[in-house]
Parts: sequence; C-alpha cells; structure tokens
Amino acid sequence: MNLIIDVGNTRIKLGFFENKTLKNFFVITSVNELFNHPEFLSLLNQTHKVIISNVTNVELTEFFKKNCYNSPIIQLTSSIPLPFQIDYETPHTLGQDRLAAVAGAVSEFPNTNLLIIDFGTCIKYNVCSNNVFMGGAISPGLQTRYNALHHY
Repeated sequence: MNLIIDVGNTRIKLGFFENKTLKNFFVITSVNELFNHPEFLSLLNQTHKVIISNVTNVELTEFFKKNCYNSPIIQLTSSIPLPFQIDYETPHTLGQDRLAAVAGAVSEFPNTNLLIIDFGTCIKYNVCSNNVFMGGAISPGLQTRYNALHHY
C-alpha cells in the first residue's frame, strides 16, 4: 500500500492507495491526531512508499521519516520526475500543492489543455498545455473572501 499525504494550510489529508484505488483516508487538523490513532498506525505498518506534499508542516515530515523506516519517503518538489514539464521561470518557488494538482490532472488527461482549479485556503489556478505547466495564479480562498466582504 502507498501513502499520499497533502499538508495544506488548514488541513492534513492522508490517503492509503493500492494501485490507483483509495483504500482509506484521513482528514485531520493537527499532527497530534495521528500519534494515537490505532487504525492509522495499523495502516502505516503496511505502507511501502510515501509521498508528501507539505506546504507548511515540517513536523509531520519528520514523523513519517521516523515511523516509515522501511518505506522510501519522497518529498514532492519540482526537482523530482513529474509527468509534465515545467515552463516556469522559477520552478523551485512552485508550491508542492500546485505540483500535485497538475500531476494528478496530467495523469488523468494527458496531452490536453488543462485549467486546474484547486479550492482550499487559497484558490489556485494552474494552466497546463500538452503536459507543459505554464503557470497560473493564486488568490484568497472562499472563507477569506467571505470574511473580507463581511468585515471590511
């Protein structure tokens, strides 16, 4: 089983996959929720590979390095092999969440023109043409927009 981890600004999403099938998932708001979670820890012992997209939480990466000692742990960055090319002036500044969104979209819809919109704490718009990431934009998320309209 493989573990895919998405650490966002607000939530941490963890999915256990066999091939392309999601077998189990967890959505948490703090790393401490995992430490004593028996079902999660049991699945963790069955993990063969781990990939982490982590925009904020270094502590979680260290947790998996300590607890997945038999599993290779890949940190998602623009320097690892991806299913698309990056035509972006500063690829090292791209958020791991944006890379993950584009990788998923290109894997499902290869060699097409794509607009990938990711609604989270921020809304991210990414453009990919024929497996080449061109760039995009980031704007405040829905809750931030609502708060700005309501309070300001």
